[in-house]
Amino acid sequence: MRLAEELKFSDARERQWLWKTNAMLDMAKMFVRLALGQDEFTANDLPDDFAQGGPGIAGSVTKILANAGIIKKRGAWIGDQFMCKMATSARHDNHGSSLFTWTLASRGLAERFLTRNHATLEPQQKELVLA
Repeated sequence: MRLAEELKFSDARERQWLWKTNAMLDMAKMFVRLALGQDEFTANDLPDDFAQGGPGIAGSVTKILANAGIIKKRGAWIGDQFMCKMATSARHDNHGSSLFTWTLASRGLAERFLTRNHATLEPQQKELVLA
């Protein structure tokens, strides 16, 4: 991404944070709990009844958490290029869009984030479906 595009995205994300603060903070806490409880996660792992606050919130929140060093993209190096592990959105209204797969980057930063934001440290784990 070019610098001008990154600055535009940053400005938009900061404005979004101002008018959707509670939704974004709630989602950030949920993503951090997922990171602490699973090897990897995507926005598909958010509970179905979780109020998302509108489209684009998950992408903004994960970028903020990644920039803070709490989570990082999951993937593999092929030669000198990092290939991100992707998933397909399971949400009907997302029409099968691609999602990044994320993993925990720093347990200490994740726990500190939850503590500072008055959240429980209990990790959010996927429910196992018994067939």
